[in-house]
Amino acid sequence: MLKKISSSVKTLSTRILIVLIALSFALWGIGDIFNGSSNPTIATVGKTKIKLNTFNIEYQSIINNLRQSSNEPLTDDFVKAMGLHKTVLNNMINQTYLNMLSKDLGITVSNKYIKKSILKNSMFQDDLGVFSKGYFDYFINRNNLSEQDLVEMNKNGLINDIFLKSLNFDNYVPKLMYENIEKKRNLARKAEVYQIDTTANIINKKITDEQINKKYQEVKTTLLKPEKRDINIIVINKSLIKDTINITDENLMDIYQSNIDMYIEPEKRQLYQFIRKDKKSATEISKKINNKKSFNAYVKNNNINLKEIELGEFIRGELEPKVEKEVFSLQANNVTSPIKTAFGWKVFYLNKISSGKKLEFNQVKNKIKKEFLEDAISQKIYEIADKFYEKFLETNDLELSLTQAKLKSTKYTDISINDINKLKSSSNINLEDNILI
Repeated sequence: MLKKISSSVKTLSTRILIVLIALSFALWGIGDIFNGSSNPTIATVGKTKIKLNTFNIEYQSIINNLRQSSNEPLTDDFVKAMGLHKTVLNNMINQTYLNMLSKDLGITVSNKYIKKSILKNSMFQDDLGVFSKGYFDYFINRNNLSEQDLVEMNKNGLINDIFLKSLNFDNYVPKLMYENIEKKRNLARKAEVYQIDTTANIINKKITDEQINKKYQEVKTTLLKPEKRDINIIVINKSLIKDTINITDENLMDIYQSNIDMYIEPEKRQLYQFIRKDKKSATEISKKINNKKSFNAYVKNNNINLKEIELGEFIRGELEPKVEKEVFSLQANNVTSPIKTAFGWKVFYLNKISSGKKLEFNQVKNKIKKEFLEDAISQKIYEIADKFYEKFLETNDLELSLTQAKLKSTKYTDISINDINKLKSSSNINLEDNILI
């Protein structure tokens, strides 16, 4: 259990930059605890405030993941004893600090992209996979968020991911980071940490009836007593359908030959990366390296560990456009011209080209069979469900429709939204809660 808790709250940021953050953290401090608002600030990093509602979302998400992945009971007392709330808050402080560094480096994500990611989030989609404003409003009201809060949370998370993945390419630390640490290192002993009495009142101001009514009008759709319904669940058994589907090697060969273009392994290029502070020093690298021998000599003379500059293999579409254009125009054992990025000037050395090749039938046979079976099963399920549905629309007779489609149903009475897990556990339904609801 302790290992699961540890792995659930450790993020890429804490693993890579925990030392950097420890050195620089005193610059920011922690403060503005419980300022009396309905959504109090629980920590401040620079001028950025961490609010109680965003903490609650992060905290509950980790708790839910732990409970789902553990066979052991995860009681509230156990969580409190482990100090999980402190760990989550520290992690959020680290993430906020990273976000400030990322934005200073000019890393950003457009609101258009964030909107698209929210629209595609399964939490906010109905059973047809369409964005539901009702689900969306329910989530933000329940968590005391505004639409802009949600946009900012998504944006900050993506910006941090971009920043950390870029750092992970090399051991190079951007100038902004090391200068910040250098200037503020002597302040590390001046950090102030506040002990919070969690039994104290969070809200000090008196709340008026007018304020309560205003809040009620905003969230009243989420405060209704859940209605109850009598439900019949009809499950179409995939495993039984699978047994009725017969596929021969001749069928698989026909699919292979008809879709031969899909079974080509793309060309791969193995890269090494050099990062320098300025264009001049990056240009010197590109002038000195023009074959395998000069690359090895440069690495040896400068005591460079190959593992620290190796990026791995890439296919088209996996690199930034300006990097891809340079890399895929190279011959093997050559370097690109210097490329300016947010992390300095980069020069890429192309170590090896693995040519694309056609995959033989035996290499993809199992994959073709698996995809064929999945498609055939889905089609059969659709046909059975459609047969039942059409008969029910015609007759409004459940039993007759079940008999016609050779299906059975299980009945549940007085089911509310809060009982939805009972359906999942007793009926072996593989659906997320929000879709089943």
